[in-house]
Amino acid sequence: MPDQCAIRIDRRLIPEEDGEQVEMEIRQLVKRAAERYEGIEVECDRILLAKSFEPTPSDCPLIQTLVANWKEIMTGEPEIHGIPLYTDARHFAEAGVPVVLFGAGPRTLLEANGHRADEHVRIDDLIAATKIVALTLYDLLRKEE
Repeated sequence: MPDQCAIRIDRRLIPEEDGEQVEMEIRQLVKRAAERYEGIEVECDRILLAKSFEPTPSDCPLIQTLVANWKEIMTGEPEIHGIPLYTDARHFAEAGVPVVLFGAGPRTLLEANGHRADEHVRIDDLIAATKIVALTLYDLLRKEE
């Protein structure tokens, strides 16, 4: 029988959650479970607390420019919504930099066969997304005359 056991928990947060509160609840749960057995000692170490970031306001110049360029290239209205993802973009958001996660490919993970073998995006969608990003960067970075 081993004298030690190590468990690593990767618990993702949604924007409405408080990471400190979630961590406290997990620690209490582990402690209560360990108390049921004699001789068990528990040590909990935080490796990382990655906070979710709030959606960038839709009236932000970045989003307004992206939307305008979407309408130039694509048909229909773009979908603008926040989704709770774990991404390194949170570092920029925490520093006050507007953040947009953008894609012009399949609308769903299922359609893209996402996170599985043969995940894909159509070449036409890739070209359209590239044009939209290029136009948006041009518009945002050009010098006013």
